[in-house]
Amino acid sequence: MKLALLCVFTAMAGLTSSCAFTENRLRDVGDIFTITCGIGFGGGLHVGPVSTGAGMVWDVYGLSSGYFGKNQMGHFSSGCSFHLIVIGTEDAWSNLETRNRAKEYNADCYFIGLPVYEQGLKGKPLVPPYFFQFEASAGFFGALRVGFNVAELVDFVLGFAGIDLLRDDVARLEQQENPEDTNQNHNPLPVEKRHGGE
Repeated sequence: MKLALLCVFTAMAGLTSSCAFTENRLRDVGDIFTITCGIGFGGGLHVGPVSTGAGMVWDVYGLSSGYFGKNQMGHFSSGCSFHLIVIGTEDAWSNLETRNRAKEYNADCYFIGLPVYEQGLKGKPLVPPYFFQFEASAGFFGALRVGFNVAELVDFVLGFAGIDLLRDDVARLEQQENPEDTNQNHNPLPVEKRHGGE
């Protein structure tokens, strides 16, 4: 009887671990790409550490930092970039999921961006993915932002070997914090409805 219970508990632990692993890998895929629509004027270009442009673009909806859904309208700086050629500022999306996964940052830009990351559940990323982002944004009332991140691609590949370069594999920690939230185990790309905003 004890052996049977041990087998059941071992199987359950393996299933939980497998679900967390799968969720982390799917989130990592979402991290690689940025595609958002919003409002703004002018445009910007982000090539590795270089960030420049002229104007402001504010994300309203889309995929950013592995989070798919609506940007938090109550936090004005969330998902906003503003540039005047050699100076500017950029803010990542701000919500519970992006903060847990160490994706939230603010960057002052002097042609070169200087990002400051918020602490995630596993700390700050070992390598700031900001410096490996290739992104373009443009707007005239309506706006579009499209990007690709090389560091996030590397993090996705290394994740299969158990290496968490960007310290964003937090699915198991989130499950431990919210064991009653069963939807969290089956929704790899977090959306606003899961936590109802902050």
